[in-house]
Amino acid sequence: MASGNYVALKATIDNEETVKVTVELTNGNKGELELDSDLNVVVRIADKNNQSIVFRAYDEDDELLETKVISLWGLTLESATE
Repeated sequence: MASGNYVALKATIDNEETVKVTVELTNGNKGELELDSDLNVVVRIADKNNQSIVFRAYDEDDELLETKVISLWGLTLESATE
């Protein structure tokens, strides 16, 4: 795993119609990725002031149901100590 700061999150599904959840780190290098059934995600933060985490929920017809954006602006990042 590359060094740096990471954020780990677990998505929850509130809508019964949701069959797929994706996550995207804006200004990241991976694009939108589908989460597996555990709905856990870990992202590496490169620039907290210009990045956010975007969750999208889709129904069985791949229609977008909901989008949630988590801003990272103002987040305090600290290095791990050994």
